[in-house]
Amino acid sequence: MRLLPGSGRRAATPAEQHALAMLAREGAVPRRQLVNRVAHELYCEQLRRGGWRVEIGFMGDALFRADAERVIAGAEGALWMLYAHSE
Repeated sequence: MRLLPGSGRRAATPAEQHALAMLAREGAVPRRQLVNRVAHELYCEQLRRGGWRVEIGFMGDALFRADAERVIAGAEGALWMLYAHSE
């Protein structure tokens, strides 16, 4: 995935914010890697907010992968786009 130039749309969710920051920092990132890293960021964010007190600490970032995948797919064409060698 890579940022869509001149999008003008702002990130609407924390997952979109993490993805935008990552793509801005690193340029093109394979879709699967973007999903995994956004899921990890969401997981770490929840741990910082006290998620370690409940079962989230045992589940790991896999708990957030479906949400990360949904957000990344939903913003494709609006914030970022698939690039030829992303998979």
